[in-house]
Amino acid sequence: MAKTIKELSTLAKKPISIVNGGDVDKIAEQLVFDWAIELGKHGHTPKPNENLFAYNTFKLWQQSGVLDLPVIVGAQPGFGKSTMLTVYLRYMVRNYPDTFGAIIVKERIEDMKRLADEVNGDKVDGPLFRQDKYAYFIQGFDEDQMTREHYEEQFTVQSNYNVVIMTKNNSNYKH
Repeated sequence: MAKTIKELSTLAKKPISIVNGGDVDKIAEQLVFDWAIELGKHGHTPKPNENLFAYNTFKLWQQSGVLDLPVIVGAQPGFGKSTMLTVYLRYMVRNYPDTFGAIIVKERIEDMKRLADEVNGDKVDGPLFRQDKYAYFIQGFDEDQMTREHYEEQFTVQSNYNVVIMTKNNSNYKH
């Protein structure tokens, strides 16, 4: 099993140009720290090899072109893959709001809502702060829950958000 980004890059169909050092390393370290804190809230302390895996994943996600296509993170259930995604999105939308954007596909509606809430987080609203919302979830059409106009309006509203979360289909709805 490949353990370093360099080893992973040689296994890719299209070679990945790896950027090392500087901001990439610092951001990856910060993301691992934030990820470990989030896991700790759920009673899990990552092992050193899990921290290394998360570090390499966060570093890889920063490489040009890597996230231009769908990405699969191969790790056992309960590892913290969803938490990694949340931490990464939260960091990117707050630090690069003018240049970062993502479309995320989730299976279940409740997962979409939870991810949007976690990415948006709690912001202080006051004269020196503004309440930012970064993530928006688009619901599939269900005539029992929305009008056709409301459904279509979602596609206009989503243009104001860095992260758009949607489902593959609307099979989660009862018809």
